[in-house]
Amino acid sequence: MPNKHLVYIDSEWVISIKAPVLVDERAAIVSMIRGGLKVFTVDAKPSGHLYGLHDIINNLEGNAFEIVKLDGMCLGGQCSKPIVDALSNSVHLRAIECLMSVIRDDGAVALAKALQHCPSLRVVRLVEAMISHRGALALLTRLPLEQLEDLNLGGNGLSVDTMKELASAMRAGRLRKLKKLGLVKVDMCDEGLLAVCEALPNCPSIKTLLLSRNLFEQPSVAALAQMLGRCPTLQAIGLTDNNFTNLDQLAVEVRHHPALETLDLTHSVAIGDEEILRFAEVAFHPNVRLKYLHTYNSKVSAATRDWIIGQLAAYQCPLRAGVIALIMASYRDGFRLHRRLPMELICLVKDCLV
Repeated sequence: MPNKHLVYIDSEWVISIKAPVLVDERAAIVSMIRGGLKVFTVDAKPSGHLYGLHDIINNLEGNAFEIVKLDGMCLGGQCSKPIVDALSNSVHLRAIECLMSVIRDDGAVALAKALQHCPSLRVVRLVEAMISHRGALALLTRLPLEQLEDLNLGGNGLSVDTMKELASAMRAGRLRKLKKLGLVKVDMCDEGLLAVCEALPNCPSIKTLLLSRNLFEQPSVAALAQMLGRCPTLQAIGLTDNNFTNLDQLAVEVRHHPALETLDLTHSVAIGDEEILRFAEVAFHPNVRLKYLHTYNSKVSAATRDWIIGQLAAYQCPLRAGVIALIMASYRDGFRLHRRLPMELICLVKDCLV
């Protein structure tokens, strides 16, 4: 019988469990699992404990899950065994997502072993899971990388060696179907980025690359520019919270790239008016495909911002109904909206500054 943990979405019942689970609710959930439910989600935040979930976790065998989401759970060591056993060699599983779950290296090793023979697996997102190089190495070695379209290991304490192993898998042609790669805040530094950039052209399907909060320095700009020139399928790059001082090399590749639509440099450019204007001229070029370019910068003068707003208002870049915005401002100063700016762009700018 349906209860508060069961949600009806797209003509299907979806288990969405939020601990604690009452005794009289557990039997209904187990019954639904055995009845062929396809989506299983658990949110154990903020405690991380499985209050009332043990009976359910221990009855996952024979499931038909296609999507499994586990947020805020403690899955390291023996705690992971029931779930790992339930997912082992699943023919149905397409995606597993763990956000802020304590998996650690032992859990990652067990999970990698369980998932290595899952023929339908396409998405693996293990974000902020306390995984280090050892756990990541097991994942890169055992996961069916040849099938994956989305791999996200963001927020884990990885290393340059991890990035080199990832690059090696790319060069071996094991990630040719990969469309999205998430490596936000993984301590990869410039050397790790160089390894990834050199190997990424071996991923001919790649569309989205997330590299924010890795504290890259100026030497990484050259590696990014060269990579962009060799990856014509890329549509979006996230580079927030890095330490760049000059974007000229990147601007050249942005101008000529056939597919890039989103470039996020928020809090990544410690530069002034001259550099910003040079990059803006590239962004406003009629052949550039960018739809979103974000680069909040407190060093840009009011005159430069007025010029940018004037360009937007005059539609001197390929805006077309306000879907493209070059937004340069600081959170402290705010954005001085030009009275001639179209209303749809004013709304977009405000949304981006919230």
